[in-house]
Amino acid sequence: MPTWQPLSSRFLPRLLTGQLLTVLAVAVAFPLGTALIGRSEGIPAWAWALLPAYLAAQLAVLPAAIRRAGYALREDDLQFRKGLFVHRRKAVPLRRVQHVETFRSPLDRVFGLSTLRLYTAAAGSGNLTIEGLDVADADALRQWVVDRVRGETDSDE
Repeated sequence: MPTWQPLSSRFLPRLLTGQLLTVLAVAVAFPLGTALIGRSEGIPAWAWALLPAYLAAQLAVLPAAIRRAGYALREDDLQFRKGLFVHRRKAVPLRRVQHVETFRSPLDRVFGLSTLRLYTAAAGSGNLTIEGLDVADADALRQWVVDRVRGETDSDE
């Protein structure tokens, strides 16, 4: 049984900030868009009610979803699990990894987070992305994968 490592505790505030920025962008874009195209009726009140309802749903669901997500290092693979309602678990065999990188969006940088991306020989479906990692953890995990892949390559020769 693998030992699961959690995502960063800063991942929830980062996701909620991203959702809030999206809702604010929509709240600004809709009235601006209707004004620019000359429509005067505006947006119905029920549509405006959807924005806080959406944020409330995110606030209710995201904490549990993040607690459920995590990764596990094993001798031959890296596993990742996520999903609150639909559980997903993916194992990426290290022998199939062709490229590994870390990525940090501007919002990730504000919260001190990073995303790890693994690319495999299987086109598309074999790739793995793990968001919400502390920068140090993502860098260490990337180095762990590189060392394992490099070790397998060296032993094959």
